[in-house]
Amino acid sequence: MFEKSISTLRAPSKISYAEFYHAFLRKIQHTLQARPPKGAHMGIAVSGGVDSMALAYLCSGLMRYKPARQQWDFQFKAFIIDHNAREGSASEAQCVRDRLFLMGLWPSIIRLTWPLGVKPLDLPDFETQARILRYRALGTACRDQGIDTLLLGHHQDDQAETVLMRLASGQWDKGLGGMLTYGGIPECWGIHGVYRSGYFELVASELGRLQSRQLDQPSTPRIKWLRRTLESDRIFEAGGVKVLRPLLNFNKDRLVETCRAHSVQWVEDETNKDAWRTPRNAIRELFQTSKLPTALRKGSMLQLAQRKVERAAQHASTSGKLFAKCDILLFEVRSGGLVIRFPKQIRNTIGSQSGALTYQTQDRRTAVLLLQRIVDMISPLEDISLTSLKFAVRAIFPETRNREESANRGRQYDGFTASGVQFQRLAWPLNQQRHRPDPGASELPQPDLDDLDPDCVWKLTRQPYSNNLPTLTILPSLSDSNIPVSDTRPPQTYAGSKASPWSPWQLWDGRYWIRVLNYSSHALIVRPLQASDLQSIGLSFALDQRKTTRYRWKYFRNLLADAAPGPVRWTLPTISEWSNDRQNLGKVLVLPTLGRSGIIDIIDEKGNKKVEWEVRYKQIGWGNAYDNDYNVVHQNRDIINSWKDQSWRLR
Repeated sequence: MFEKSISTLRAPSKISYAEFYHAFLRKIQHTLQARPPKGAHMGIAVSGGVDSMALAYLCSGLMRYKPARQQWDFQFKAFIIDHNAREGSASEAQCVRDRLFLMGLWPSIIRLTWPLGVKPLDLPDFETQARILRYRALGTACRDQGIDTLLLGHHQDDQAETVLMRLASGQWDKGLGGMLTYGGIPECWGIHGVYRSGYFELVASELGRLQSRQLDQPSTPRIKWLRRTLESDRIFEAGGVKVLRPLLNFNKDRLVETCRAHSVQWVEDETNKDAWRTPRNAIRELFQTSKLPTALRKGSMLQLAQRKVERAAQHASTSGKLFAKCDILLFEVRSGGLVIRFPKQIRNTIGSQSGALTYQTQDRRTAVLLLQRIVDMISPLEDISLTSLKFAVRAIFPETRNREESANRGRQYDGFTASGVQFQRLAWPLNQQRHRPDPGASELPQPDLDDLDPDCVWKLTRQPYSNNLPTLTILPSLSDSNIPVSDTRPPQTYAGSKASPWSPWQLWDGRYWIRVLNYSSHALIVRPLQASDLQSIGLSFALDQRKTTRYRWKYFRNLLADAAPGPVRWTLPTISEWSNDRQNLGKVLVLPTLGRSGIIDIIDEKGNKKVEWEVRYKQIGWGNAYDNDYNVVHQNRDIINSWKDQSWRLR
């Protein structure tokens, strides 16, 4: 939240360690609870400007501040960003590095790399391109250092500029809430270990460090917990790098005063003074010269952002309560689909007043947020647009239709697509509930049957591809395919890890993280299953006269009908031989999301393995848990079908 008093006539005062510590804890207390009791390791992004230097100094103070040291023992790693956009930036980065050393921090310099021949400052979208490179470099550096939280020096003035920029660009809704205090790192979609993934690799790294340091205590409680985590199913990804902005409640004047009071030097980027260079620079000059009407000045922008944040939190809370009243009957991880039963009426569920247009608008907003959360479990998209779900809300919840749609209020929709997801209405008996041996142990609540609608059961699956099939190319891992193969799959690590013959984790179709060990001498490809593939697979089984092979073909067809019935099977990933002939696709070796039962042909004529693989489904939200809560997955394992299951069941 922002301070109630946005502006003041008093001279700015420096920020004390105690004030910063309490503001810091208010913003990150919930994340610290999931950490080890000591040694909270975080990163700091430092450009050398007054904002990031003040943040670095205050963080270094936390390492000496007794209450913080006793409870958390914070450790900070500073990442100095050299944008490499003008002469002298490298020497400035070295000076910043020396200053951070004097603060007691351990800094490293990240020099951004631009395409050959490009002059960054001449780019019309320099600010956008620099932002993308900066966040990707910071995210990767945090991942490689085993850091999951990165502190940024954005402050009140930056927040006001951001809100006015978004207002000017026509963002009238969520964007006016400004920058989030805490959230996922931007511009890093698809980078494993940075974007909503990599938790198991961090666990493996920590386990390795503890085991090497505590040879005399090989089974401490922490080591036991880490081992149990790595021994879990690991069906879903989790983790990723988060960003925290602990200075959003402080204005720039106080940061400047903090640096001056403690003789902290900073670098002034002269390009920030050129109002013509970027929209942010222009807005900054307007704020400084007071050439804006009162409604568009800094204080008004911060108040607007605060109202939007409070309203968004209210809507999120209401949609969360509505989600708790839904009943997830099945989550089919092998093909990426779920079956869910919705409550009877949104209006009855959240207590709106019937017939009031204001409440109807609130109902639609709540329903859109609910569907956004559910669709995100299945959709291949990075961001689910609220606008793209408006029709879905009207189709599933008729009571949210406005007056112009009243003529179709009684119409029932049985299927449609939205955000890359196929919706299909099902007939599911109301008395058929998912089985739980201990319902009270689960964080997914047990909905009341009286609240559920027998006509509002929906199956959500990946929308079939029309064109632009998603593919990944996997290069050969080893030059000699006859090297003996081990059946063990040690978890990949990032922090201090050596090169691995495994391909890097890659995000396929925005849903599955896949890595491959390619023992062949040629490239492989991850692509969707095609109708011609089934013909080739059936033919290869038919040519093999062994009885076990004929049984495998029958078993494979039943498995495919169970895991991916109908058109959704054409969205299953395959690891196949690479071919540049579109009419003659390469041979399918395995369907990785079907587990060992999806193996088609992974042994060559010499008896050696051609390929090994590992796959995880993207991170999703279960109940009230979004990050690293595997108890929720374990307690609801009965409604999850995955490649980890020993057998398949027809449904």
